Formats: sequence, structure tokens, C-alpha cells
Amino acid sequence: TGGYQSSIGADSVFTLTVIDDDLADFSFVYNELHIDPASDISGDANGDGTRDSKEDEFIELVNTGSTAFDLSGYYMTDNTEPNLAPRHIFPTGTVVDSGQAIVVFGGGIPTSPTNFGGAVVQTASENNDGVGLGNDGKTLYVKNSDGLTVLSQAYDATQGNANQSITRSPDLTGDFISHSGVTAANGALFSPGMKLD
Repeated sequence: TGGYQSSIGADSVFTLTVIDDDLADFSFVYNELHIDPASDISGDANGDGTRDSKEDEFIELVNTGSTAFDLSGYYMTDNTEPNLAPRHIFPTGTVVDSGQAIVVFGGGIPTSPTNFGGAVVQTASENNDGVGLGNDGKTLYVKNSDGLTVLSQAYDATQGNANQSITRSPDLTGDFISHSGVTAANGALFSPGMKLD
């Protein structure tokens, strides 16, 4: 009515509860980031026979939820992208099963004799910089179709200049360390879509 009330009396309680199913059901973790591919053919993470500083970068997410999740319309970006514009938009039909990984490469034609452990595999869709994992460090985001952040992960310049991926050890729950520094990795520089061992 245009009036002003400086406080609400003790017997006047207002409760507002907002439930967003998209946010409540989103249960993913960043599990591995290949920021700095080794400078020779050993950096060929996408397996297409060519080492490329952008195309062989990748981001691995794992669905830790108890059910399959439809990522259609969600997108990846980072804090250096102007206006947080998408670097990759998950296309229609991107469904990730419970416990399954999704790997997004910077480009190329991902090829693997292990089929990347049964992961969903895609390549960056939105610009010429691939997934854009700069070596100086940045913060990565997954956002829903409304632009709300549902997952974020920061890394620093030391992690960004490792000449190999950084990975959680143990998988899914541990801290990020250099991939070959994990005993179970047996010297491997990366493991897109697969566990450390």
C-alpha cells in the first residue's frame, strides 16, 4: 500500500523456500584436467596421432550421483572468457550414467583402443581455443542453461605447467596432483575417461 514498516512482529513469520531440481540433482566432480600436454607425441591425449597444445587438452567430469543425468544445454566456461561465454555447450542427448565420466577434448578426432573407458567423449564446440585451459591458472565453471554455476574448479600456474594432466588421487575424492606422481598410474601422463590405474 506504499506504507513502511521497520520490523516484522514476533508473531509474523514469513518463510520462502525455493527448490531448483536442476541444481539439487547435479552431482558431478572435476576429476582430471589436462592443461599442459607434453611437448612431444606423448602429449597426444586424444589419440589422433598428433600432439596439439589445444586439441589434446581435456576436462574430465564424473557423475557421482545415483542416477543418470542429462547435461543437454549445460555449458563450460571460465573466468577469463569475456562475459563467461560458453567454450563448450553439451548438445542435446548428452546423458551421463551414474558413475560414468564425460571427457571434453579441445579438438581433434578422439580415438582410443579402450574407448576412453566407456566415457561420453566430446570436443569443444564454441571457439577456436578449445577448452581453453591456460597455463597461468584460472577458474573453470559448469553452468546450466539459465547461466547458474553448478560446479567450479580453480587451478594454479604450477598445476598448469606440469607437462601432463592433474588428477584427483584417489579418484573423485582426493586432491589434484600430477598424474604420473600417483603410484597407481604407473608413469602414465593422463587417463581420460578411466581410473588412475
